Order: sequence, then C-alpha cells, then structure tokens
Amino acid sequence: MRKAILILPLIVAVCAPQTWSELNTTLGKANGRYWQSLSTTSKLDFLVGFGEGYSAAAPSGIPWDLRQMVGEAKVAAATKALEASRSLKWYFPEKLSYGEVVKGVDRFYEDPENIRLPITDALEIFTRKVNGATQAELDRVTAYRRQSVRDVEELLKKPDKQN
Repeated sequence: MRKAILILPLIVAVCAPQTWSELNTTLGKANGRYWQSLSTTSKLDFLVGFGEGYSAAAPSGIPWDLRQMVGEAKVAAATKALEASRSLKWYFPEKLSYGEVVKGVDRFYEDPENIRLPITDALEIFTRKVNGATQAELDRVTAYRRQSVRDVEELLKKPDKQN
C-alpha cells in the first residue's frame, strides 16, 4: 500500500503531458494555448470527448416549460429549432474526420490574435469556413469573438457598483 501511494504521484507526473495554467483558459474555457500544448492524439481525444459530452448534455425534445409557453400547435417547430441549435453541426463539419478538424483548428491558432479564443470558437469558425462562409464573414465573426472576449474581461475587472 505504501509503495502504491509513493508511486501514484510519479505516475501522474509522467502521464500529465502539460501543466495547467490560467493562460490556458479564456473566460473559463480551454483556449488556443491549451490546444497548442496538446499532442495530436490528445487533440483527437479532446474532440471526441467534446462531441460526446455535448451530445449527452443536450437533451432530446423540448422541455415541458417551453412546451407550455409555445402551445401544442407550435411544439413541432419549436422542437426542430431547438434541436438545430443543439446540433454538433455548429462545431464539426459534416464529412470531415476528426484528424482533418485537428488540422483546421491548428491552422486557426497559427494566427497569434486567435490564441486566446476558446476552442469552441475555433471549432465554430473552422466549421463555417468548411461550410462555405466567405473570408469577409469569417473575418467579421473572428473579430467579433476577439472583441467579445475583451469586453467580458473588461466587465469582470470592474467592481460591482450595486453593493
């Protein structure tokens, strides 16, 4: 038992390929710095885990409260809209392998201005690109995401004036 306790920290240290840092997150989400610290295998694992977790967390159908709000006549349309918003299609282009997505996200993070954007933003912007968005649209969305990060971080720095 004592040997196991002594060996466990060593195993953890050897198996942890990178150390966690506050620089690896933006607004609580893993960002490009974290992505770049991962091996290709770990990036693939991240994508599979993200996809599985996202799918598991998004319940099927329409919540009872929303069903009551929209009324029975509009349940089908509301369900369709809700399912579309929960779809992984926003994060993963159809007909691309995880390996191809890894390469696309790697390219996105080659631009140092993108390094602080969360991985979910990189996935969405890459998916837009693959799905045919114009360069102007991609530039607008990327600029918006960069500015959103700056705006929220600025708001979080300000003291709460309501107290």
